[in-house]
Amino acid sequence: MFDLGMMELLLIGVVALIVVGPKDLPVMFRTVGQFMGRMRAMARDFQRAMNDAADETGMRGLDRDIRKMTSARKLGLGDVEEAARSMADLDAKPKARGAATAELAQERAAAAARVREAAAERAAAKGAEAPAEEPAGEAKAS
Repeated sequence: MFDLGMMELLLIGVVALIVVGPKDLPVMFRTVGQFMGRMRAMARDFQRAMNDAADETGMRGLDRDIRKMTSARKLGLGDVEEAARSMADLDAKPKARGAATAELAQERAAAAARVREAAAERAAAKGAEAPAEEPAGEAKAS
């Protein structure tokens, strides 16, 4: 709950020893333990009362029915999960390409290279035109 490690507990014990003193330290720890026991008992009673109220209103049965109706297996999502896992396995293990796949990959790479070249030519042409243009609002001073 509080996620206290051994070093934190040791530090708390040393500070308590210094603040409370060695004589009253066992009494303080006993009081803290009793308080924690009462708090746990109150939480347990509260949870039991909530569970009893849920049983009386039928909410627990409704919750169980909803969980059954929306389970991944019942909706057919179990197959989707398995397919996703198998696709992840396929990505992890590249397979040897067939002749048709290799040819298609080369065609796509060539097409991508042509697109890049055309874009570079357009950018170069646009860059060459930019200095030749004059702003519309300025007139030449001659």
